[in-house]
Amino acid sequence: MALWIAAGQGRPDWDAIFDGFRRDGRLIRAARYYREIAEHYPDAKVLHSERDPDKMVSTSTQATIFSAPEPGPG
Repeated sequence: MALWIAAGQGRPDWDAIFDGFRRDGRLIRAARYYREIAEHYPDAKVLHSERDPDKMVSTSTQATIFSAPEPGPG
């Protein structure tokens, strides 16, 4: 979380944020910084899609945020 806070303060460390990340950038936090991330990774393929905002909020949120597994005992 500290890395995202730093990004919000204009001090992003994209390499540290995405270290070991092998999937895609469908992170909710990453969407806010799509321009900066695309500039930092100029060879990356970026897909942009538009969705109905009413459907997106209910469907996408349920499928991502609210379906995350609960953290286990540490």
